[in-house]
Amino acid sequence: MPPYTGDALVLRTYKLGEADRIVSILTRRHGKVRAVAKGVRKTKSRFGARLEPPTHIQLQLYEGRSELHIIDSTVIARCQLIGASSWKTWWRLRPSSSSA
Repeated sequence: MPPYTGDALVLRTYKLGEADRIVSILTRRHGKVRAVAKGVRKTKSRFGARLEPPTHIQLQLYEGRSELHIIDSTVIARCQLIGASSWKTWWRLRPSSSSA
């Protein structure tokens, strides 16, 4: 399957081994997805700070062998504190950056 590129909202992160992290994200096309970000807990990783809740990111995902996907790259689209009651409204009202 080709990689999926799109916007996502980071919901939660879990530690996985010494250097990896499982990230729960909310995407427009696939809904709630769990993905593995490899090497993000290493000291020199620039990738890890982008995956903290509640960050809005643009990412590229590959489908993994199990139910977990693999995050290939991320870019911060917006980082702000979003209350639990307002994130659903924000996600619905935010204009879509993809034109398809």
